[in-house]
Amino acid sequence: MRIDILLASVALVLACSAAAEAQRNYNPIDLKGRATSVVEKHFHRAYYWHRDISFLIEDEKTKKTWRIVSRDCMPNENRWMFGPTYTGLKVDWKSKPRVRVVGVDAVDRPDAAGKQAFDRPEARFYDLKLDEENCGTAMIIWVEVKPDVWKEYYVNNWIHRWGPKADKFIHSFYADKGKPYEVFGWWGGKACPFVKGSHKLFAKYPKGQLFHGWVKSAPGTEFGYVLTVEHLMGKDRETRASHVFHGDPKTLPSIHRYKPKGKGKPKGK
Repeated sequence: MRIDILLASVALVLACSAAAEAQRNYNPIDLKGRATSVVEKHFHRAYYWHRDISFLIEDEKTKKTWRIVSRDCMPNENRWMFGPTYTGLKVDWKSKPRVRVVGVDAVDRPDAAGKQAFDRPEARFYDLKLDEENCGTAMIIWVEVKPDVWKEYYVNNWIHRWGPKADKFIHSFYADKGKPYEVFGWWGGKACPFVKGSHKLFAKYPKGQLFHGWVKSAPGTEFGYVLTVEHLMGKDRETRASHVFHGDPKTLPSIHRYKPKGKGKPKGK
């Protein structure tokens, strides 16, 4: 296929993705306080182990109480998990530990029908109706393990547009870091630009609509950050199977797939 046609297809996907995400206009949140009324969910869903968390936090600065929910798990084609990452940090939630939450002031997770929840009043977190005055979705959760020492408990890895106020703010926490701050998403319509030359890679593999990479600082640029591309994944049109077009598939995080015999959760998960 001619390169100009490929580039036109790339531009079309970018435009469609940007239009689909344009309606998000969330504000960033950065809260510190004690986590209470914690709701943890860890169960086997169809073919993989699924995890979620929610809690209340009274922000130490504003004294406002927020209901915080996690991003939904993002399994892909029965093979890979595109986040969030639960680091394995052991937390005694009954002790009401201090936590820090960076995220957005909206329900940024799909509803039961698979549609984006946004700020709909009927949005739910399992049996919990999300009708609190202040409700937010966590992108990163740190727990204070000792005075002024914080460790990551959870990091969202699926990125898209959140809105002009939130986009650059959230990317700043991922920039120039290693695991668990890797990112995944549809490569079209991103607020953060990709590294120079990436359009040639997208043109070479037009079926690769999902990317995996990292956020890097880009001083002097308009956005201030760029996205690298370690993998491109997508559907093979003939077999309909998921395929890695660029990058080593062995380095992608796999789903915790099979339900073990008997009761209990997979060790260390």
